[in-house]
Amino acid sequence: MNAHTLTDLEIVEDRTADSRCDEGFLTLRRLVLRNRYGDGSASEPYPCDVLERPGSDAVVCVLYEFQKGRARVLIRESARAPIYLRKHKQFVHPDPGPYLSILEVVAGLVEESDPAGPEGLKIRAAAEAKEEAGLDVQADTLFPLGGETFASPGTTDEKIYFLSLIHI
Repeated sequence: MNAHTLTDLEIVEDRTADSRCDEGFLTLRRLVLRNRYGDGSASEPYPCDVLERPGSDAVVCVLYEFQKGRARVLIRESARAPIYLRKHKQFVHPDPGPYLSILEVVAGLVEESDPAGPEGLKIRAAAEAKEEAGLDVQADTLFPLGGETFASPGTTDEKIYFLSLIHI
């Protein structure tokens, strides 16, 4: 085992009780909503929590190559504290965790300094390929991989744009 191999995540301090939901990197909006319909009627009010973070847009850069008739996708391993901390919860369906790290494709938040539009998404995806996988990818070699979607639409407004590059 390498000296820098992650073996545990330790909660040093839990500031939940003393923090407001609009402080920190993530913002929790606690709303009461009502659906309005075309016939003029409305639903009963209901609670809705929305988790936001700066920008709320991200790119996913799927890097792959074909080799001997098979596609190979670059997957990276990284620690994700919220996933690891699931070990403190009880589930109806047993979870085999804890997950000290998970496998994922290259991805990252679109930054305020990135140019707007499709070219900006390509530039951000190329930057994430360099940062997370050490690969020099030219932005103009990336292309959209289907349409965009939302990460967890019942909880967050984060929109994800998929881009891809053949031959890593």
